[in-house]
Formats: sequence, structure tokens, C-alpha cells
Amino acid sequence: MEIWEVNMLFWNRTVAVEEPVAVKPELDLNFNGDELSEYSRVASAIGFESSALLEERLKVFLAENGICVYPIERVVQYLNSKLGKSWFERTWCWRPLREKDKDANLFLTERGRGNGCVDNTAGWYRRRVPLPVLFTVEKIHKAFPEVCFYVSDSPKNCDPFLMVTAMGVDCMAIERWNEPSFRM
Repeated sequence: MEIWEVNMLFWNRTVAVEEPVAVKPELDLNFNGDELSEYSRVASAIGFESSALLEERLKVFLAENGICVYPIERVVQYLNSKLGKSWFERTWCWRPLREKDKDANLFLTERGRGNGCVDNTAGWYRRRVPLPVLFTVEKIHKAFPEVCFYVSDSPKNCDPFLMVTAMGVDCMAIERWNEPSFRM
């Protein structure tokens, strides 16, 4: 486990932040797997769309496919500690992975000008993404075409994280790699 020490701009103090570790998604199911399938079937049949149901189905899918999740709060803390945090400028943001994600009209609480915001103004993420990460995106996209993917990006070319979300669904960081291609 690596610990990064950083001098935060304007604070003149050193803050130790542990590198985030991927964990299995927490499943907060109020029903067992069979009930989830039946609930999903009935909801679909009557045209009921629920972001809570989508989120649970996505978490189950990630767990069943061995895709771990980095706690998003820890990812934000880690990127802020590694790249710095300034009151005047952004040092990193989330960029859409694909054109489709850029055009998604999601309401994300991180939207804005500071660190961790979603920046659609400069287009989608343009750096190389490792093939195994693209396989993960493909697998999730096939099962959940409505989800969007974002990649953490910075001018310093910091090791990126891949985030998946949809309207009303909590953001989940699901992949990480070292530039230019090593998957962690």
C-alpha cells in the first residue's frame, strides 16, 4: 500500500492519503436474486424505470463478473492528493470516454469547475485506453446500454480511473491503469 504525502496549496501542511483499493461492490438488496429478476421483469413489462433498480442490477452484474469497485470518495481524495488542489484552477476532471457519454444529459453533483467535475467542453477522453479496460466497458455496455463511462484526466497524465454511472445512479470507479497501458 502506497501513501502519498502532498503539500496542499495554501494550507502548508502535509496530508497522507492512502492509495484506493478496489473492493467487491456492496449489495444492498432488499430481495434475493430470484426476486430481483422477477422485479426487473415486471418493471420492464409495465414500463417502470427506476434508477435504484438499475443501480442494484449494475452492482449485481459487477459482482457476478468479478469487477471490483474503488470507493469514489477515496478516488477523489487520492487524485486530489496526487495532483494537488487549488482554489483557483482545476487540476483534474472526469472526461467522457465516448462521444455518446459526452452527449448524456446526466446530473452529476461533481459538475462544475473544480477538481472532480465532469468536463464535456473539451470532448471525450483522447488518450490510449488499455484493451482489457475496453473489454470491461464492452461487457458492461452490452448488459447496460444506458450507462455512461468517464475517465479521470489531468494535464499531468496521472494514472486514470474509469467511472461508470447513469441518470440517478451513484458513480462507481471500476478500473485503473498506469499510463500508458498497465492495468492495475
